Amino acid sequence: MSNQTTYKSRALEAVSYKSDQAQIEKMRTSIPEEIRESNDTKSYLLGFFKDRTRDPNDIRSNFQKDLVKKRNQSQKILAKERQDFNNDEKKIRDEFFKQQKSERDDFMRSHSKDRDKIKDNYSEQSAKKKEFLANQKDRRDEFSAKQQVVRKDLAAYFKDLRGSFDEEWKLYKQEYKDSKDEKKREKILLEKAAKSNPKNLKNDLEKYSPEVQKLILELDEMHKKPGEDL
Repeated sequence: MSNQTTYKSRALEAVSYKSDQAQIEKMRTSIPEEIRESNDTKSYLLGFFKDRTRDPNDIRSNFQKDLVKKRNQSQKILAKERQDFNNDEKKIRDEFFKQQKSERDDFMRSHSKDRDKIKDNYSEQSAKKKEFLANQKDRRDEFSAKQQVVRKDLAAYFKDLRGSFDEEWKLYKQEYKDSKDEKKREKILLEKAAKSNPKNLKNDLEKYSPEVQKLILELDEMHKKPGEDL
């Protein structure tokens, strides 16, 4: 087998870049698992709300920082794939041109005086070069299309992730507000209970929280004991 045939086989194999779902999935698998696995989204989001005493704005800030980190991480991976592709493409192109020059030099040494053959050889090499560059362009376009699919998938994922977080955050924000309001109300009631006759408050005991109920009952017991200074 000649060097030309050997190179042609290698070049065609390298340039061949079938556009199929398997290639797209291969690119997707390079994205970190925590980004790809939608089944883990719920547990991932709930992790930000484990501490039910945290300020909602702090939670939102932490989520935003983590989201930016994940976006940057995915972009770096795609950029690395693009760089690897470009390096591979350049290597193939350099090898092709090197092989063409070697073949041209060999031909010129044997047919330096035959202008017709030189012209035919030039035309043949030009046709091969044109085909090679066209194949490289097709390969590059297909790679770009596949990366675009991944980028769109990631954009949709991050959009859904933010939407899910916002829904959970709104619920938590209301819960946090209600909790603070309840604590303020209890503080007022505790102060009122300490200054009032607990017997009156005891009539509406079910209105109060367990903590306030306990205090009212304790104060009521103390009022029942004669001689005790409240």
